[in-house]
Amino acid sequence: MCRRPTSPARPCSGPSSTARWRPRPFSPIVRSRWATIVSSQRRRASFQAEGVFVMHIEPQRKRAKSPRGRAVQEVGTVHAIEGELIRVEVADDILLARRAASCLLAPAAGDAVLVVLLESGAAYVLAVLERDAEASSRIVLEGDASIEAPSGKVRVLSREGVEIVTEQEISLIAGRATIQAADTAVSAERLGVFSSAVHAEVGVVKVVAEALDSIADRIFQKAKRVYRVVTEQDNLRAESIDHAAKRTLSMRAEHAIVMAKELVKVDGEQIHLG
Repeated sequence: MCRRPTSPARPCSGPSSTARWRPRPFSPIVRSRWATIVSSQRRRASFQAEGVFVMHIEPQRKRAKSPRGRAVQEVGTVHAIEGELIRVEVADDILLARRAASCLLAPAAGDAVLVVLLESGAAYVLAVLERDAEASSRIVLEGDASIEAPSGKVRVLSREGVEIVTEQEISLIAGRATIQAADTAVSAERLGVFSSAVHAEVGVVKVVAEALDSIADRIFQKAKRVYRVVTEQDNLRAESIDHAAKRTLSMRAEHAIVMAKELVKVDGEQIHLG
């Protein structure tokens, strides 16, 4: 046995010690949690008498050395967000940590988070453990991202609503698209629809526009009643015009002018003029 060392980073190495152990130097944060490192590596330390320190080391399998060395996990509280850095309070200490790539839920002030401390002194927030129920949540992904379900469906459910906001383009590609809504509104500065066939079944159609232009090779309309009101001028240009009425054809005007270049024909059983 030997005297108790003054620092946990330098265990006794006298002839009476049960093992010779020379750890690599740790950062101040990791050194302050020496008991956690010892317990995580299955080493037990006990004091048998005042001023006497004995360390027992259990045999363990050799493990592949981590490229970043040892790590310690702690639970802390987010104090503030400073750009890409997260200020976390852990055991009365303030750490500057970064969000791990696996932590999709963006931390916010007041969250209880799980922090990992590396031997190099770097700290990362692994997950958000607890958050105020009334606080909003944000899932943040760096760079391009995709959500895939190769053998299933993807559903997005929300009671209050769903919003998609982007400054660039939204592209929807599907074999079939179905929209069901009690009320649908589309607002756009320019709207273009390109289709080989359009089929619409609606109860009421109302179109209000400053100008309406229709260009087609053929237009066919069938209705029980048709009403047209033109407040100023109605112009019709055609090569041939054919109006057929089964009962009555009535034309009224303050002035009526009928002109023909070659022939004007009026035929009937009775013709009344004046």
